[in-house]
Amino acid sequence: MVGSCGGQLLSLVDALKAQMLAHRVLHADETPVPMLDPGSGKTHRAYLWSYCTRQFESDKIVAYDCRRLVHARRKFYELWTNHSSHIAEGR
Repeated sequence: MVGSCGGQLLSLVDALKAQMLAHRVLHADETPVPMLDPGSGKTHRAYLWSYCTRQFESDKIVAYDCRRLVHARRKFYELWTNHSSHIAEGR
């Protein structure tokens, strides 16, 4: 049920992400969180990333990404660069 619902919402998520990446300024935050390693019964450090538009924008968009890798920030930056952001170009 959850997987089916997530699949149906994917186009909405993609549209919101594209709209968010069109903004000149984004805020990002990384928060380390413990994540259970399936099968081992132990936890490891994962990162909850949040990205949002500025508070005074007409579009209030927040995106969350939970990853085990620290390099989620780099992946998001590369995605933003590929969308021809003025910030990514260093203007």
